[in-house]
Amino acid sequence: MQSTVLSYLLLAVSALSVVTTALSSPAAMLIVPGSVPESESSWHNLLRRDTDDRIARRQSNGARNESDIEKLDLQSWARETTLRCIDRLKNVTKASNPSGIAVCYNLPFQSNDSGVFAADLRLYQVSAPEGDWATVGGNIDVSLMYNGAAVQLRNETAEEAAATAQASANSEGPQKVQEFHFIGQIDKMLLADDMTERELQNMLKPNISLIASTSEGRQLSTVLSADEATFVNGVFANVASASQNNTATIDGPFKLPGTKIEIVPIGLYFFGTYLVIACSIFGWGTFERQKFRDQYRKRIAQKGAAGGRGGI
Repeated sequence: MQSTVLSYLLLAVSALSVVTTALSSPAAMLIVPGSVPESESSWHNLLRRDTDDRIARRQSNGARNESDIEKLDLQSWARETTLRCIDRLKNVTKASNPSGIAVCYNLPFQSNDSGVFAADLRLYQVSAPEGDWATVGGNIDVSLMYNGAAVQLRNETAEEAAATAQASANSEGPQKVQEFHFIGQIDKMLLADDMTERELQNMLKPNISLIASTSEGRQLSTVLSADEATFVNGVFANVASASQNNTATIDGPFKLPGTKIEIVPIGLYFFGTYLVIACSIFGWGTFERQKFRDQYRKRIAQKGAAGGRGGI
């Protein structure tokens, strides 16, 4: 079987060509279900090359540089990602949106130097659709928007499709609805050398929406949550896993919130100081007014006594 590998140089050229036009428009990318024409966007033609059998193939944990991208096995990647997506989503009993669809989003490759990346978007039906979404069926479009990046669709290879189908058949879990693959690039004006992994994660996590129409012609739209199964494989998988482990370690017995001040209440200190000053001024003014009133009454009483008239 012919080896399937990624070519970093061709990936960069391909992504840069789409960035020139896509970054100039903030509009979301609308993905219409169905295969992408081979002549328009072909991962096989753009990024496939014959290599010597001595190149080692391995299961992918994500590639971050040119040496890793040459070893990236898309067939193993597709199989492993499918298994991890199903394993994560099989415990989700209800989606966060009325369509009942959940997202599994992962990056097989991302270069910190050039900003070029590849992305996989898989949609799974984890619960029954509700309301008008129950009448839509499979006629659903997907809207994808990145905050500072541009992408274009690519076709998956036959090896990837076969690996995905085999992994899905051997696993029990939610049914896959749609699957999309992209190549893209981060806007170089936003790409900084000192960016943290968390900042890159936020930049490469897209806003995903579903758009559909009912039989009466009424348009439906809903936003999908990217937190149900994001970065379960490939780039950022270790970061996401470490974050979840830290959260699990920190989580302890339930504590009723609002019963203890956990931070230094700087604002409370300022408010207390101003309150004391205001009360002091008001109290001093009240004391002076009362003292003046007593003096006034005393003077009136003395004048009345001297003139033979009653005082107040």
